[in-house]
Amino acid sequence: MSNSAALSTIAADSEAAVAAAGAGLGPLFGSIQPHLLETPQNFIDDPVPLIAKAASARLAYLDAERAANDKSMTPAALKRFTDREIERMEEAQAGFELRVAERVTTLERRCEAGEEAVHAAVERCGERLLSQTKLLAA
Repeated sequence: MSNSAALSTIAADSEAAVAAAGAGLGPLFGSIQPHLLETPQNFIDDPVPLIAKAASARLAYLDAERAANDKSMTPAALKRFTDREIERMEEAQAGFELRVAERVTTLERRCEAGEEAVHAAVERCGERLLSQTKLLAA
């Protein structure tokens, strides 16, 4: 992949991440977007994952653009840079997947506890109905 093709790919990824943040956050993102585009480094650790991801993608694009415009940047150096960015994104994805898995596990446990509570309530009601039926029959 040529430097310009790699830069185009990184630019497209950056635009897609910013668009996803805009779509996910709606009008709220409008006040943040200009700042994110100008100084993405200020949003890397944002607690909102969509904003943090958009900032990271934008910063990667700005770094790649700077590297591509730097005449001393060799293809090997750009490849190392790209590899680092890919690794960083994969780590972020793994962290996100771990948080999702933990949340799913928590929800599954709560669902199981709810099912047990419903079962116990049904048994209590059944016992009461049986008791009342026996009293009426007597």
